[in-house]
Amino acid sequence: MEEAQPLSVAIVGGGPGCKAIMEIIFAEKLNELPMRVVGVACTNPAAVGYRYAQEMGIYTTKDYGELFHIKDLNMVIELTGRDDVANEICRTKPDHVRLMDHVAARLFWDIFQIQEKRITEQERAEKLLLEAHDQLEKRVEERTRDLSESNTRLRQEIAERKRVEEELRMKNEELEHFVHFVSHELKTPVIGIGGFSSRLLKKYGDKLDYKGLGYLEQIQTNASRMEMLISDLLRLSATGRVPCVCEDAPSVDIVGNVVSGLRSYLEEKGVQVVVSDNLPTICCDEKRISQVLENLLVNAIKFLGETKDRTIIVGYGDKKEFHQFYVKDHGIGIDPKYHRQIFEMFHRLEDIEDDGGTGLGLAIVKKIVENHGGKIWVESEKGKGATFFFTLPKEP
Repeated sequence: MEEAQPLSVAIVGGGPGCKAIMEIIFAEKLNELPMRVVGVACTNPAAVGYRYAQEMGIYTTKDYGELFHIKDLNMVIELTGRDDVANEICRTKPDHVRLMDHVAARLFWDIFQIQEKRITEQERAEKLLLEAHDQLEKRVEERTRDLSESNTRLRQEIAERKRVEEELRMKNEELEHFVHFVSHELKTPVIGIGGFSSRLLKKYGDKLDYKGLGYLEQIQTNASRMEMLISDLLRLSATGRVPCVCEDAPSVDIVGNVVSGLRSYLEEKGVQVVVSDNLPTICCDEKRISQVLENLLVNAIKFLGETKDRTIIVGYGDKKEFHQFYVKDHGIGIDPKYHRQIFEMFHRLEDIEDDGGTGLGLAIVKKIVENHGGKIWVESEKGKGATFFFTLPKEP
């Protein structure tokens, strides 16, 4: 039995549906409808199906009449969906050409519709994606511009801050040098005033009346106070100018030496110092840390006032990366509103009588501790004693 020959098919319309039908036929997926495309007619040579037909070597034309005169043409598949095209096909086709109908025509029409819908949706999705991409690029551009402006402002602020910090550092250095110079220059004449007033009192005191002796004693008192103030100013100035020389030292020995040096003052005030037995070896400038402990102990003695508990405790706590020392008294206490102010220069509380103080003791302590890389603070309430804490880093 002779095998049936495939139908020779012509397609009218060169859109995506036309290309899809040709691809299906060439892929031999429609075995139940064996056919071959022999020609394509399309008014738009730029259409995708029209170009695909040319690539596949299929005859193409824009004249429907020419297409229908192809030899052995059995069938025309009209995929344009346009009435004027259908009328042109009916008017010009030869008798041996017929339009595809029934199941096959429906199949190809469904393929065409699905393909058109897919293309439409794809184009819409691509349009939305393009719009989203454009919006994203716009937002990125705006954000980049904002970040650039912010970075520029930040760099300017950092540069300005560095400039101000450098000016402040230089001013502080100038002030420290000035304080050191003035204090050093004042110390000699003040010592001279104290010395000559003592000699005057010793040699000529019996020749002065009661009022004259009072004036002379006032000169000595003021000279002594001025000498103490100058010494503290020099000590404060040296703390900022001279770098710390840190070496390992047993803190129990440092505390012991400070307490020994204050023994007569402690006995006079009836004060007992209790030292914890867990004081560690620390890396520090021993002379300056001795100054810290001495100032804190003297300060604690002053804040005892007339309280009955005359005990001061020097203790220690291990804080991982830091050593933490404290000096605790059971004195009159300090109102929390003064906790920051007491570390400022020349600040003295009115609650205690301290005619011999200069208001620089705690300021010196704060500067020494901070130069070691530590911190100092006080915990206290009025009438409940005070505890001064300071830390020193274990690794300087």
